[in-house]
Amino acid sequence: MKKLRSLFRVIIPVLLFSGCLPSPRLVPAASPTAQLSVVYACAPVLPYSSTVVVYDTSRFLFSAQNDASVLNGTGGVPAGSNVKLTFKTGNGSVNNILYTNGFNLVANNSYSMFFGGPVTNPCQLFIQNDMTAPAPGMARVRFVNLSSDTGIFNVLYRSVKVDSGLTYQSVSPVFEVPSDSMASFTFVNAAIPAVTIPTGTFLLGSGGICIIVLAGNNGVQNFSLCSKIISLNSKVIL
Repeated sequence: MKKLRSLFRVIIPVLLFSGCLPSPRLVPAASPTAQLSVVYACAPVLPYSSTVVVYDTSRFLFSAQNDASVLNGTGGVPAGSNVKLTFKTGNGSVNNILYTNGFNLVANNSYSMFFGGPVTNPCQLFIQNDMTAPAPGMARVRFVNLSSDTGIFNVLYRSVKVDSGLTYQSVSPVFEVPSDSMASFTFVNAAIPAVTIPTGTFLLGSGGICIIVLAGNNGVQNFSLCSKIISLNSKVIL
């Protein structure tokens, strides 16, 4: 009997105290997102203070900032079917709608949106980035031509042709190339081989994934032909 009384002395206060605890709250699950990289390379160049702002309906998501002659930025966007995104060019209080469309975005996937050509009639390219890991010691790269009046280009890596016939508004297949701590690619005009646009050297590590963009316009002031490397993972360091 004494043992039962001792047991009740322990159980009853515990039951009374547990009745005072707040009910557990359900934490809402985070909304699924996809990754989007935005590249703006229209000619002529926007003022240095400009951005390309990305909105989901009326909600600000992220912006692409000036980097030399090209604006580039990456951020998370809602995943789902027919997700409406609006891209605006902004400079101070000016916000001009560049493009609006619905996109099918799969959660955790990676995508890129490109704008190029003349600012009065820009092209739009939307692609899903292939994030498949390359073989050991290799990296994955693809090329995009956003230059409207420069003809057809081939691409060299270590003086070896990697891609050919890259026309305006085109996106190349994905190529696997050897990784290199001093990697450098060169766009070569197929009709005028003396016209070359090198990327400069950068770290293209094993497992690296990137996109290399040809931009600019020889006939437009302050935006001569140039290249821009878009790193898609931490193994590509510019």
